[in-house]
Amino acid sequence: MFLKTTQFKKLLKELYTGTGVEVFNTGEELRIGGGYWMVVVKAGKINKENLAAIIEFTGNLPELGRGFCAGKDRENQGSFKLQASIEGNVEDELYISRINFRYGNDVSLRIPQGENRKIYLIKEDILKLIDVSKLGPEETTPNGPFLMANGAIEWSNNIMTLQVGQVKSEDFKAAINALEKIPEGIV
Repeated sequence: MFLKTTQFKKLLKELYTGTGVEVFNTGEELRIGGGYWMVVVKAGKINKENLAAIIEFTGNLPELGRGFCAGKDRENQGSFKLQASIEGNVEDELYISRINFRYGNDVSLRIPQGENRKIYLIKEDILKLIDVSKLGPEETTPNGPFLMANGAIEWSNNIMTLQVGQVKSEDFKAAINALEKIPEGIV
């Protein structure tokens, strides 16, 4: 899995103490996430470190065909939020700019840009999650990022998929409009 375990645990903890960690077991894959991101891993392919991180916050994994939401100070509640497949068509290949925007409580946003120069915003924490040095012996290098037909941004390989939602913010609209007008792009 191309996930840095320390960052994965940080994101799981944010969910656990907030809206809850969503987990769904299709039998063919395990889906973990909530809020603005989701990881999908083929059955039996999750590494021990990341499996331990999930169980640390959820207590266990759901049975086949079931899902739940685990949160601090509450029982795991049945949930089917992650039941739907995330498959979709690739709309555009994206490139990550070195430019970032900061706001609020040290939230940092990064800028992926497509071939058509359209700019998107994602939380920088997602980029800190990707670590190709963590690939297993049978894993391929991840592809992406790609803009998917559903508007999500995705990285994937033969074992897993990382999908993240775009940040929608009016605060940066003027800056984004100006950056999109640069003829050669920003990446």
